[in-house]
Formats: sequence, C-alpha cells, structure tokens
Amino acid sequence: MDSHEDEKGDTSASSSPCPLQLRYIELPYHLQSCVVYCSIFPESYRLSKGKLIRLLVAQGLIQEKAGKIMEDVAEEYICELINQQLLQVLEEYPRRDGTQLRVPCGLQKFCLDQLKEGKFATFGVFICSDITQLISQMNNLQLTALFLLANQNLSQHDGSWLQFDGVNSLRVLELKDTKIKKLPDEVGDLIHLSYLGLKSTDINELPKGIGRLEALQSLDIRWCGDLTALPAEKLNLVKLIS
Repeated sequence: MDSHEDEKGDTSASSSPCPLQLRYIELPYHLQSCVVYCSIFPESYRLSKGKLIRLLVAQGLIQEKAGKIMEDVAEEYICELINQQLLQVLEEYPRRDGTQLRVPCGLQKFCLDQLKEGKFATFGVFICSDITQLISQMNNLQLTALFLLANQNLSQHDGSWLQFDGVNSLRVLELKDTKIKKLPDEVGDLIHLSYLGLKSTDINELPKGIGRLEALQSLDIRWCGDLTALPAEKLNLVKLIS
C-alpha cells in the first residue's frame, strides 16, 4: 500500500492533463470522437466549418436527434466544441472561404496518442500527399475515407489509384485541387459513398455511373474545370442535398 502511495506521489506535473485535455476528457463520447476525427488532419489542411459538417455526417459520427436533420446536429456539435475552445477558429483566412477550423496543437497530439493507444476505433481515414504511397499500400488498407491532397496528377495513373481491396467501403472521397480530368469508372461502384469532393479539379464531365451512388449526400463541384452539366443519371441521387 505504501508503494502504491509513493507511485501517486511521484507523478510529475508534466504528466498532468492540461485544461484543454481536461475539457476533452469530460466530453461525452460522441463529441470526443469528433475532436479525435478532426485531429487526424495535418496542420496545413484547411478544414472549413461547412465541409466538416458534411464530413462528420458522411463518416457516421452524428447521432440522430428527433425533429432535426443530421447537418444541423453536426453544426451543434461543432459550435459546442468551439465554445469550449476544443476547436479553434482561424482568423487569418478570408471570410469568403468560410470559417476555418483546427484542433489546438497540444490537444491534437493528445488525441492522436489516444487513437494510437486504441482508445478509439480507427476511422479508416487515409490522407495522402503522394499517390505512389497509396498505390504501394492500397491492398493493406481498410478505408472509409480517402483524401488525396493538392496538385497530384491522377490522370496519369489511369484509375489504378481506385482499385484496391475494400474500396467499396469508402464513405468519403476528397480530390480537391488534384489534377484529374476524368473520374475512373470504378467510382460508380462506391455504393456507400456519401461525400465526393471535386472542387478546383480539371474534371469536365461526370460518368453515368455516378447515378449508382445512391448514398451520396454531398457533391462538391465548385470551380470544377469545364464542367457545365450533370448527367441525367443525377436524378437517381435521391439523398443528394449539397
């Protein structure tokens, strides 16, 4: 018993949780999950409030609430985290880009450690800045979300980057700012896909197979190449809201 008391007495101040960590620990599990999810994104990744709402819904991190749509519940989660300073609003970005958010650095490291220690189920998110990295690892991945970062030339890979075991489990596919003119035909097989981000790509047409994405809720085609119209099959996207 004495030795147990000594162990407690030897606990250094440096191991004590900081105020933000204490606030995080006191959160209900569903809000903790949202903070950990946001912590996955690198510091340089610009995460707008509107986009985060759609991602949280797509990843299944929002609990249903009677009389409210999921997007409104997601916004409530985010506002609560901002109020508790567990999400920071970045003031340096223009308002036209929307409210930009990030997890404070110290808390981000804490959350990533929690994830590594297995205190949360993995989200299955892969954020890739080098397409060759994805291709070399693709058959070892169990993904629900794939983010390919800016300026990668996907056109030269002829769709091979979307041919891996378990690809049909994807809920999120983000290609913003990548160099791609045409989506591979395999996109039409992503039956669980809820979010497809094509903003600021070179896409000039969407395949007819996109009409098979019956789970699709968010399709971001802003500033998207020479795309002027959606295929008639878009009428099959009964869940599409943005």
